[in-house]
Parts: sequence; structure tokens; C-alpha cells
Amino acid sequence: MLVAAVGIVVGLSVVAIGPNTAQAAYVAILFLLSPSRSRDARIRLWAAVAAVGVATAGYLIGPLGMPAVVLGLVIVGVVQARFRLGDVSGMSRAPVNFMAFAALSETGAALWQVLLGSAIGAAFIRLLARVLPPSTHEPAPSTRRARAEYGITLIVGVIVIVVGAELLDFPYVAWALLSLCMVLSVGTDQRARRTLERIVGTLIGAVAATLLALAPAPVPIIAAVVATVLCVAYLWQGNYTLFVAFLTPSVLLTTGAAAGALALGVGRVEAVIAAGAQALALTIGVSAASTGVTRHLERRAARRATP
Repeated sequence: MLVAAVGIVVGLSVVAIGPNTAQAAYVAILFLLSPSRSRDARIRLWAAVAAVGVATAGYLIGPLGMPAVVLGLVIVGVVQARFRLGDVSGMSRAPVNFMAFAALSETGAALWQVLLGSAIGAAFIRLLARVLPPSTHEPAPSTRRARAEYGITLIVGVIVIVVGAELLDFPYVAWALLSLCMVLSVGTDQRARRTLERIVGTLIGAVAATLLALAPAPVPIIAAVVATVLCVAYLWQGNYTLFVAFLTPSVLLTTGAAAGALALGVGRVEAVIAAGAQALALTIGVSAASTGVTRHLERRAARRATP
């Protein structure tokens, strides 16, 4: 049902307004899927506002060059950390959307198309939130320290990926960014498991997509549609490994031709492994640094309190 509804909205946007507006609407919908499950109407509203803001910022800042993009990513990371309420109601892919709209600005899309598409996506999600059942678990707001650690980890990780991809001419920066954001979207004690699940699911999906891409038409596109439906189903069931296993072919089979299926699969696996390893390394490093700073401040406070 959800896939069909999204398909209808995007399809109507393509026909009535154009592909650029439809793409903006689709990206905004993906951005807001997680916050839409929050029971707090204020979170859903501010997430919708943030979605339009991130889209606009990405579009305007993208053409200004890498230094401006890095500064924009820092600001976006701070905003996302502010929404850090948990893996259900918190935003998780603001940097991905920022870079998506930065890329869209180079395709000839107009600002009004970005604004209109983002508004359509936000309006659709707000309407959908009234229909779908809210999350049964609303995480408590994170502590300031947890938000700070998350924000620093996210910002450093995003900058390393974007700048590193630019220097190494790595073409799959969006996939690496998404993997980083998805691993960091859960608690620090769950990130190793999330990384493993994402890597295993990606490997399974990449192998399946490579084999299916070699089949005669229309088998690959039918398989992509089926995989999309199944990945959504497993996402709502909470089986993350199978979600990624079906998400991967749904992306790969609609991204490139059969001749490039193997290269795309290898690229996606590389992006996921690199992002997962970086997320875990940064989590450990930032947590250790935060603990060290906290202990230092506590010792200094204790010395001041001693007469």
C-alpha cells in the first residue's frame, strides 16, 4: 500500500509538473518516513520544515564548490543532531538529501521545482501519518552529551566521506553517505550489529541483482518491483538484514544496465563496508574522547570544591 501510494504521488508529479519536481518529492518522502511514525505532531511538523530547508540549502549551496558544501554539511549535521530522539522518530538522512539536491542543482532543475517537490513530499507524508499507525515506542529525548557525540560522529564521518570521495574520484558517495547515516541512526551499542546486518544484506542483494540483471527483459524490472515491495514489508517487520537484501536489488536493477550490474554491485558493497567501518571507528573514538573530557571536568570540579 505504501509503495503504491508513493508511486502514485511521484507518477502524478512526473506527468503534471515534470521529472525534477517528482524527484524532489520522492527524496523528501524518503527523508520523512522515519519522523512520520512519531506520535508527537510537533516532531512531524518540524521534520517537514527541515526537509524543505535541507532541500533548498542543498540546491543553493551545491554549485558554490566543496568548501561551501562542507560548511553546509556541518550545519545539516547540527540540525539532525537536534532531532536525535532515537531510531524511530529521529531524522537520519539529512546529509544524504543535502547532497542529492546539491547534485540536482547541476541538472538544470529550477528552485521552484525543488521547493514544490519538497512541499508535495512533505504534505504527502503528513497526510500518510494520519492514516498509518504511529510507533508503539516513542524514545525519550537524548541527553545533551548523547546528542553532541552523535552530531560530532555524524559531521566528521560525512565530511570524510564527501571529501575522500572527491579526492579518490569514488562515484558512489551517496551510497556511502546513506550507509553511514543508517548505521549511526541507532544507539552506540547497536551499531556493530547494524553494520554487520547491512553488509550481509548488501552482499546477498548484490549477488542476486547481478544474476537477475543478466535475465532477459522484463525480468529485471519485475524483480526490482517485487524487491521494492518486499523490502518495505521487511522494514515494517523489523528484519533489517532482509530489508537491505531486498533493497539492494531494487536499487541496482533500476540504476544501471546489465553490462554494469557487477560493477554497480561491487561499488555498493565497497561503499557499505567503508561507511560501516568508519561509523564504528568514529563511534569508539568520539565516545572515548567524550568520556575523557567528562572525567577531566569532574576532577577539576572536585578540586575546586575541595577547601
